[in-house]
Amino acid sequence: MYLINDQFPGETIEARSGDRIIVNVTNCLGNEGLAMHWHGLRMEGANDMDGAVGLTQMPIPPGKNFCTISLLEMRNLAPSGIMATKRLNEMMGSTAGLIVHRPWDQCNEKEKYAYDQEILLLIGDWYHRSSTEVLRWYMNSRSFGNEPVPDSLVINGKGNFDCEMAVPARPLECAPLEERTGLPVLRLESGKHNRLRFVNTGSLTGFSFQMRNATISPFQVDGGNPITSAEAQRVGIVYPGERVDAILRTGSSDEHGYFEIEMDDENFKYPNPALDPIQTFPVKTVSSPGHERNLPRPENEYYNLQAAFLDSPSRFHGQMSVEIRHLHNNAETCKAP
Repeated sequence: MYLINDQFPGETIEARSGDRIIVNVTNCLGNEGLAMHWHGLRMEGANDMDGAVGLTQMPIPPGKNFCTISLLEMRNLAPSGIMATKRLNEMMGSTAGLIVHRPWDQCNEKEKYAYDQEILLLIGDWYHRSSTEVLRWYMNSRSFGNEPVPDSLVINGKGNFDCEMAVPARPLECAPLEERTGLPVLRLESGKHNRLRFVNTGSLTGFSFQMRNATISPFQVDGGNPITSAEAQRVGIVYPGERVDAILRTGSSDEHGYFEIEMDDENFKYPNPALDPIQTFPVKTVSSPGHERNLPRPENEYYNLQAAFLDSPSRFHGQMSVEIRHLHNNAETCKAP
């Protein structure tokens, strides 16, 4: 894997519209160049600091540094986004979260949307082969132009692959379920409202999501564009690179609660027997005094994001008088890739 500061995903960066983010990138790969891409932000006047290699930016040579600066202008609002290297590296783990909050003097979103806490969910498909091998297969005439179907998916860098589904022709090291630690678990408090920031960090697959004994109300999409909100059991489809913010309301605590991700099969033209397109992850709900209740079934079973209507755009006024610098430096010396 190609990691950012030895982490997968990389450390989440949080800022506020009007801030300046300065990131010093050191290429510790042994024999290839790379560039940093700020997905979801308009890099106006700084196109040469936004990738892509060979198009707008020269690659950072192995062992060399490059300082990239992102000005988060008022029009560049991106409530959740992806920071990633070039696409093939992104498939191998070079992603991180980027959350841009609105200025306090313009809008207190926590008060406006009435939620208690925020949860960032970086969700994406996952290949057990290296990105170069996947690309090589796709470029081969035997693929007939069909996209390689992923093997699994991960949430915030963690997944739950069934070892018995592995394709014999592609053996892999796989720990039995009983020996695994650190499986993805969503921890909630019953009766509280949670703002879920969904980001599709995958390469091919769109996904839908739902949760047992809960209602989900999406209220804005890419770049903070508000949409007409409605409660639903299931929301989708979120395609690679897209972001969706939703309010999650939970009912009574449930020992068997789960969070379900359904992968869209639109681009699954070539079957992959290793993939389970519907994956569930446990939800640990802590009871909150006075909030034990069952939620009424929402009127909408499915909220189709592709058919969502834009709500009246919010009007924000004023400028920030203080510019904040966030300096995020890599180690000066390169470790082994």
